[in-house]
Amino acid sequence: MQTSSRISTLAAVIAVGVFYAAVGVLFAQFEPVILWRRLAWAVSAVAFAAHIAFEHFVRGSTTGRLAGCVSGAAAIGPVGLAAAANLRGWSIATANHRALAVALIAWPLLVAIPAFLLAISSRPLPREFGPARMRNEPRAPASTPGYATARL
Repeated sequence: MQTSSRISTLAAVIAVGVFYAAVGVLFAQFEPVILWRRLAWAVSAVAFAAHIAFEHFVRGSTTGRLAGCVSGAAAIGPVGLAAAANLRGWSIATANHRALAVALIAWPLLVAIPAFLLAISSRPLPREFGPARMRNEPRAPASTPGYATARL
């Protein structure tokens, strides 16, 4: 694998993970809390599906790489949420600091493992739903005369 490909993969994983954390932190500030939590879950689910589609159709990732990238991004989100909870906990005298410290490890694991299993099970998506370049259709050079009419 080329270095630039590794960097772009890592950048995509970090960007999606930061997006998950930002959605969780930003949506937690609004009332009613239950409604905004559910909206945060819905937005995160759309981002999760979009990340799977990106890895599958655009990058053509293998099953393991797809699941690793998607679950890695999904694990970064809870790290951000746990860090935000710890920062808020230090400003509140009654916070349970030990539980908040455990959350830095527990929350990412509680999200990453199911995300990995879901991503690995989503891999057999048919490529017919992807871009035309992923399908096994013959391609003719643009200069081929009559190609467009021959396919009709």
